[in-house]
Amino acid sequence: MRQRVSLCLIAKNEESNLPACLGSVKDLVHEIIVVDTGSADRTKEVAAFHGARVFDFAWLDSFAAARNESLRQATGDWILWLDGDEHFDDDNRGKLGALFAGLKNECAAYVMKQRSAPEHAGNSATVVDQVRLFRNRPEIRWRYRVHEQILPALRAARHEVRFTEICLEHTGYQDPALLQGKTERNLRLLYLQEAEDPDDPFTLFNLGWVHQDLG
Repeated sequence: MRQRVSLCLIAKNEESNLPACLGSVKDLVHEIIVVDTGSADRTKEVAAFHGARVFDFAWLDSFAAARNESLRQATGDWILWLDGDEHFDDDNRGKLGALFAGLKNECAAYVMKQRSAPEHAGNSATVVDQVRLFRNRPEIRWRYRVHEQILPALRAARHEVRFTEICLEHTGYQDPALLQGKTERNLRLLYLQEAEDPDDPFTLFNLGWVHQDLG
């Protein structure tokens, strides 16, 4: 029996981005879960128009908490996660469909490449490897309030992590004012995380990175 894939997103004010995001993958997945964290635009209506099951979730100053709510609502065998400002081009849609067709009932996860548009003028695009597809299991949950991670849970559950050549496009923040607000928000969340889990190396690394960005 073919494995079922749930697309999981968290969103806030992504009305303009969701058509490209959901349109690039909705015919490849079995269901779409969108957790809305307080949109003031038509995000929920646009998501529903594209076939999503939409859930309201009060923002708790934690991206992991919101993402874990999307996992709680998902019914598929596998989870594919995206953000509203991401999408697959035609070539990578084909690769993704082929990957889905070959999925088995096994403890594995798949890494894809995220190509982000430069946040600052004159910079080049950034390409990073991220786990994007993993099993829908209760022990597999996100960690960290910001720069949230799924890999620690996968490692603890001893799931094999496999690399792919699939790449998704990330628009990111092109408006300097929005980027500044995002960076300041991240700093606030990182200090909350650090208070809960002092001396965590991942949190300290990201604190240093944000302070550098803020000068």
